[in-house]
Amino acid sequence: MDGSGRWKILTRNEASSLMSLADKYHRGEISLPPEIQTIKSRIKNATRNAELFMVRTGAVDENMVQEVVNLKLELDTLYGRWAESEVRGVL
Repeated sequence: MDGSGRWKILTRNEASSLMSLADKYHRGEISLPPEIQTIKSRIKNATRNAELFMVRTGAVDENMVQEVVNLKLELDTLYGRWAESEVRGVL
């Protein structure tokens, strides 16, 4: 989603840039931007909390699940912005 809450599709160049960034990241050539690292940590913690709640109570807390989903959507947005910024830097 973009800043206004609407979905945005990456252009061909942006998608290609994101794939290139992912490749460089997995080869250890670059690090993830700090905001992406932060949200990934938040996703990990929120997921763990939801799992622990389920183990302890035997029930699924829909609000906790929705929090994880929202964080993952936010992560997708950050990845898209990262790709857009890299394309702007090249073009």
